[in-house]
Amino acid sequence: MRFVAFASLSACGLSLLLSFGGCKEAAPADQWTLSFELAEDTLVHIPATYHGKNWHLENGGEAIVLTATSDSTWSTPVFDGEVWLERLADGSYTGHWEDQMRPTLYRVPLEAKISAGVIAGAAVEESRWEVTFGEGERAYGGTLLVQAGASDRQLRATVLTPTGDYRFLHGERHVNSRGEGREIWTLQTFDGAHLFWLQAEMIDGQLEAGIFKSGTHYNVAWRADRLPDDTFNAGSTSPDMNAGAIDIQGINAAGTQARWNQATAQADVTILEVTGTWCPNCMDAGRSLLKLKRERPGLEMISLCFERLGDPAQALGRIARFKSNIGATWPHWWAGPASKGAAADSLGFLDQVFSFPTTIFVPRVGTPVVHSGFNGPATGVYYAEQEARFTTIVDSLSASLSDR
Repeated sequence: MRFVAFASLSACGLSLLLSFGGCKEAAPADQWTLSFELAEDTLVHIPATYHGKNWHLENGGEAIVLTATSDSTWSTPVFDGEVWLERLADGSYTGHWEDQMRPTLYRVPLEAKISAGVIAGAAVEESRWEVTFGEGERAYGGTLLVQAGASDRQLRATVLTPTGDYRFLHGERHVNSRGEGREIWTLQTFDGAHLFWLQAEMIDGQLEAGIFKSGTHYNVAWRADRLPDDTFNAGSTSPDMNAGAIDIQGINAAGTQARWNQATAQADVTILEVTGTWCPNCMDAGRSLLKLKRERPGLEMISLCFERLGDPAQALGRIARFKSNIGATWPHWWAGPASKGAAADSLGFLDQVFSFPTTIFVPRVGTPVVHSGFNGPATGVYYAEQEARFTTIVDSLSASLSDR
């Protein structure tokens, strides 16, 4: 089996100080469901457990802990979001999630109720699907990777695209209630930035009439065709290199101009990461690069952060929090606004930037290797293969220098 595991993000090291003020605390065994309202008929359901004073969200294999900032507000890890909850007379909670990474006010209604919880179990079935979002010239595609759990109804999945994956999707399949007897698949995720909901009907062995919603601001139709088990390509599209020196600049943590170029590089290999602190795939990439740095301490790394916040002090503060949260030990520079066009303009040695993140492996002498996108831990074995490829790239570039 190729696609056999969904890795979890550790919640260790987070401050778990949550409080409901004078409210009666839920028993440790209580199972809850946090339901985000994307539309009147669309709810994203995230299982949660309330241990003592701690909320633990179970996001399809990814553990997320919310940290109290007051008696009624909790921060989401990494992405500066806030959950506000007020306890009602029946013991449930109502409130909203606010995505504070956006330039305008963005709130999604939210409620929390005690539920029956979710059925756990090892995966007993897996499948791959060629998925298409939208129609015509604006259509885009990817590969839906699915695991079905031992409960038969339970699903875990991700969508893998050339620019990055949709991370930890989870949900269920059930027969619809309208009398046609068709199977309905529902998948969802909440990771503090992504708030996704996907639903489709099984018609003649294919997923049809699908709707994909991202938060309250975006929705698009989708469908998917089952792929043979031996048909899959997890590759990515990378930009071409332009002629000229590889030279980058940005604003460092001290608020001053910083610069790096290949001609004066000291390390055999430098990794330049085109990233953004608003980007969950970039979070996964940063954590993977941290492991690579520990394995190859001679590497130099610089992250170029293209941010939604235009104010220098706010942008640098946000970058510092992100860097601390993922445990990064290398410089993170503010490089411009959160735009692929702006990133391409700043990096004149690339003809374009396809995705955040983009990882550029630059030898002290020689031609760089560019990798667009990132297969995160939700993709299982493809994540492991990508990490192995990154290590191979570094070692090959280092070896080429010793041969000169």
